[in-house]
Amino acid sequence: MDHLITATAEQLLTALERAELVAALTTLEQKGVAVGYQVQDLNIDNRVLKGDHLTGWKVALTNQAGLDRFKVNEPAYGPLLASMCVDNGGELSMNGLSTPKLEAELAFILGEELAGAQQSEEQLLSAITSIAPAIEIADCRVKDWSVNATAFVADNAAAARYCLGSPVPFQIEDYADIGCELYLNQEHLSSGTGSNVSGGPLNSLLWLLRALLNRGKSISKGQVILTGTLTKPVDITSGDKIRLEMLDSTVEISVVD
Repeated sequence: MDHLITATAEQLLTALERAELVAALTTLEQKGVAVGYQVQDLNIDNRVLKGDHLTGWKVALTNQAGLDRFKVNEPAYGPLLASMCVDNGGELSMNGLSTPKLEAELAFILGEELAGAQQSEEQLLSAITSIAPAIEIADCRVKDWSVNATAFVADNAAAARYCLGSPVPFQIEDYADIGCELYLNQEHLSSGTGSNVSGGPLNSLLWLLRALLNRGKSISKGQVILTGTLTKPVDITSGDKIRLEMLDSTVEISVVD
């Protein structure tokens, strides 16, 4: 098992660094999702050793369609790293991406570190200081997105790039009524609401915090939590101009080669 985890982690990291795709991870797919998280953990460590650093987490499979597709009964999570962050108003390079998909998300930002399991909801929420609109770009290192839940988790839950807008103070509510408007090349692409995240973005946040803490992880001050897409994922390509309007602010990026 250790060899499978190490070999798969190396295969995925090499594919990422070379901007290559790999064939379906058929041997790994026969294992449980916990093994996928072991691969994910190893590659977080490997990327940090190469000079990257962890900036937060994303929650995936936050609606029934996603759960049904992967035949699971709870969401999944993946890491956000500094190398994934795109500045608001900046350029998103297609270099290193394969079949990127655009999503609109609500981000929560921690104002203090969280560590230790068995914390109350009040304790968890007290660590959140702000929220922000966010663009997420999901991508997969496995050809044709041919993954089951275990392989999806191993591939960082398709975390690829993200861009944050201006933060505003956090208030305790489910954010199910929060709305957004997504534009592609100056044309309105879609509208979205927090209700597209099952249970609302706050519920997604709490699931993620508990999942990480129960696995013995700590969550650092300043880290960002993306809580699930408010819009249907859309393919993007070089030359695209993306704009997200949410929380009375705008997030914009340009896609380049």
